[in-house]
Amino acid sequence: MALALTFSKPNLLESQLVGTDGVVYYTTRTTRGFRGRKVTTIPAASGTVGTIDWRQRRFIIDGGQCEWSAAPEKCSWGDNSYALKYQNSAKGLVVTRNSQAVPKLADSTETLLNAPSVKYTAQPTNQGAKDPATITFPHELRDEVERMFVLMAILRIETMREDQAAKLNRTMSRNATALHMLGGYVDGGGNTIQGPFGSV
Repeated sequence: MALALTFSKPNLLESQLVGTDGVVYYTTRTTRGFRGRKVTTIPAASGTVGTIDWRQRRFIIDGGQCEWSAAPEKCSWGDNSYALKYQNSAKGLVVTRNSQAVPKLADSTETLLNAPSVKYTAQPTNQGAKDPATITFPHELRDEVERMFVLMAILRIETMREDQAAKLNRTMSRNATALHMLGGYVDGGGNTIQGPFGSV
């Protein structure tokens, strides 16, 4: 039977993943410092502990570790390599292992290749998510270390995507402020109205 888990909070790095039976299967906790995230620790109900070391750029599971690649869409653990690919306008994420579909993150209406899949359902928090995020591990994915690794890879790529969206929003906000200070503005249709100093 598949393991369906719901994030208790919109912040995926500070949450509990709760099953339909009410059991907390995973908890995510993140320490932060002056330069941002340090470590996300993920203890599982099974006793397995995963760690994402954001500064050293590595995953650690029960003492075993691997450095992650520069590209978040490619990662490996042991002999298995994984590829993560967004689909469905970036609402779905498909994770494949050694050319076989293992998990899928997707919106609840999407199906993909009848492959064992992990479904992730939530809009990015910066777009005003209403429903909590969920992840469903297929019954074929029973190895706790592999589940932990896939969960950590998903958390990494989703966090990076949210960081990029937040950075873009800050840049757009700064640009709009600068334009306004020069007497221009952007109308409701996205058209730039020039100020007295011309085009910015």
